[in-house]
Amino acid sequence: MQRPRISSSSWPAIAAVRRSADEAALHTIDEGWEQVFRALREMLGVQGGFAIFILRAGEAWLPRLMLQHGEGADQRERIQNAWLEQASVETDQLAKRSLRGAGRDHRAFLLSDLAFTREEHEGSPLIRLLGEHGVRDRLLGVRVVSTECELHLGFDRCGDEPAFTPKDREKLLAALETLGRAARWLALSHGVLPAGHLLTPREREVAAHLLEGSPEQAIARRLGLTDHSLHQLVVQLYRKLEVSSRPEFMALWL
Repeated sequence: MQRPRISSSSWPAIAAVRRSADEAALHTIDEGWEQVFRALREMLGVQGGFAIFILRAGEAWLPRLMLQHGEGADQRERIQNAWLEQASVETDQLAKRSLRGAGRDHRAFLLSDLAFTREEHEGSPLIRLLGEHGVRDRLLGVRVVSTECELHLGFDRCGDEPAFTPKDREKLLAALETLGRAARWLALSHGVLPAGHLLTPREREVAAHLLEGSPEQAIARRLGLTDHSLHQLVVQLYRKLEVSSRPEFMALWL
C-alpha cells in the first residue's frame, strides 16, 4: 500500500477533508459529499472533479456509476464517454496499472506514474482524449470501499494551470484514508452496494427519509403518496439492497 509523505503545511487542508467526511449525516449524504468534494478541490486548487464507482466482475473491474462535482462536468462526461467507446479498463494500459492492488489498497497516481515511457504516454487513449479536450493534467485517487467495490476520484487541470506534483498526489492519498465511512455511505445511498442495483431518484429520497427514522405513513404524506404506493417503494428499495426489513436496512449503515 502507498504511504503518504506529507509536509506539516499540508495537514490543515487534509484535516478539512476529514471534518467534511465526519460531518456527513446519513439522511443528507449528497450534501455531505458536496462538502467533501469542495474540501478536496480546495486542497488541490482545482475547480471540479469526478467520482466513479467500479465493481468487481469476476476477474475484471467495471464502471458502475459516475458522479460529477464542480465546474467542467460536461467536459469530463464527454471525455469519459469517448474513452469508453474507444478503450476500456481492460485494454488501456494506464487503466490496468491503476487497478494494481484493486480491492485491497488505497492508491493515488499522477499520469506520469502510469505511463512509463514516451511511447505509452503518446499511445494512451485517455491521455490523447484529455489533450483533445484541453485538459493538461489529471490526478487520480482510489479509495477501497470493499473487496468488490472501489471509488475512483479524478481532478483535472486545464490550459495554463500548472501540472500536478508528487506533493498533490501525497495529499490526495492522505485524504483518501479519511473517507472510509463517507465513501461506503455514498455507495449504499446509490445502490452500488451491496449488489450494484442502482436506486432511482425516488428510491433514494425514500431511503433518506427512512434513515431519519420516520414511519412510512409520515414519509408518504411528505412525498404526496398513498400509504400503499410508499410501501411498494420501500419493498422495492429493500429488494435492491438485499434486505427484508427496516432493522436490516438500518444495519447496512453501521
